[in-house]
Amino acid sequence: MSYAHSGQTRHEDSKSAVVSLKHCVDEAISLLQLSHKNSQVRFENLCHHDHLVAGDQQKIQQVLINLIANAVDASKANDKVSLHTAANAHTVTLTIEDQGHGIPPCIQDRLFEPFFTTKEAGKGTGLGLALTWNIIEEHFGSIRVESPVNKVLKTGTQFIISLPRYEAENHSANKNIDPATRESIASRPESMMEGEVL
Repeated sequence: MSYAHSGQTRHEDSKSAVVSLKHCVDEAISLLQLSHKNSQVRFENLCHHDHLVAGDQQKIQQVLINLIANAVDASKANDKVSLHTAANAHTVTLTIEDQGHGIPPCIQDRLFEPFFTTKEAGKGTGLGLALTWNIIEEHFGSIRVESPVNKVLKTGTQFIISLPRYEAENHSANKNIDPATRESIASRPESMMEGEVL
């Protein structure tokens, strides 16, 4: 099931900067580990340092918190939640994958409806994925869900987000790179900065 932007212009109040998805994932995981102290779910951040997008870092981080939190809620102890990126010249694709109970096909087309939730009463507002959809739309991106990932066991879910890749030639000399992203780029080993294959 795929959901893409409708061609609307980006909201005027969106703050456009250069955002490191790897850094955003690290931050989202750290925040969730604080609020899910008893969770025994493992996290794996395989996002590439050079996969940058243009957008509002706080909003993109909110998307990641929503999706990773849902993945944790669907997982059992010792399950793994993994995140990885792929890119071409114009697009970065971020995949969030869990090993949980999966999402029945019959409800996948309702996931991004406001107030729709599969959680018990009092445990979910049904607004997290609706907010996620709106933020992705603001950033001229798309989001889709694939579940189950394991066709035999009928388990696992992937949320796959595509966002426009930051293209340096279309921005003025890195002036809009947010400090956290700048620090993340500067701290990379020299070996990763030369001769990388994306």
